[in-house]
This record gives sequence, C-alpha cells and structure tokens, in this order.
Amino acid sequence: MTSNRNSDSFTILGSRRTVYGSSITLGLILYFGLQALGYPIWGVAALVLGFGVAITLALTSDRPLWDERDDEIHRHAASRTVTLFGWLAALVYPTIVVLDALGLLEFPLWLVPISAFIILFYLVYGGFQLYDRFAASL
Repeated sequence: MTSNRNSDSFTILGSRRTVYGSSITLGLILYFGLQALGYPIWGVAALVLGFGVAITLALTSDRPLWDERDDEIHRHAASRTVTLFGWLAALVYPTIVVLDALGLLEFPLWLVPISAFIILFYLVYGGFQLYDRFAASL
C-alpha cells in the first residue's frame, strides 16, 4: 500500500511546499546577491528561474499545493504586509519631504521610483476594493 506522504514528496528535494518555498527564496537571494556583485542580468535570470520552478510546480501538481488553512494564513500575512507598508509610506515619505524642504536632508533620487510604485500599488488596491464592494452588492 502506498502512503500519501510518499506520493506528495520528492525523494531528494523534500516536499512540494519545501521545493516551492526554497526555489523562490533561493531565486530572491541570488537576485539581490548577483546584483550587488555587479551581475544584474544573472540576478534576473536566477529570479526568473526560481519563480519559474515554483510556478511550474504549482501548475503541474496533481492536487492543490495549498489548503484552506494555508489560504487563511496567506490572507492574514498579505493584510499585515499591506498595512505595514501603508503606515511606513504614510510616515516615512512625508517626513523625508519635510526634512528636504527644511534643508536638513536631501530627498534621495532613488526613492522616487519606490514612492511611485507605492502610490500605484495603493491605487490598484483601492480599485480592487471598489470592485469587490460593487460585486458584493449585486
């Protein structure tokens, strides 16, 4: 008789979830590490490969990779992440702008694309909230 544990695991690499998480983590570490070492193209290639392995694993799996309990954990983590970055953006960026206006700090140019991304992120988030509220009212 075959156990479910054996059918859900890779003998060398570990479980599907371990391979999924490890491939993303390794891809991110290599992405940042290779960029820091001056190899940005290789960093992007490592990131694409890591995410590619995870996506392929999720799409080719014969059953769901995550269950309802995992979905709830992901939902809570996503909510906390959005809240944390929202508060940080609401506190850090105006503070930097005020300090720049007072001549106490120069607004770093590298923060401009990050602030634009955060604005876009929250516009999309707000758009999805409006859509979901509208869809729920139908």
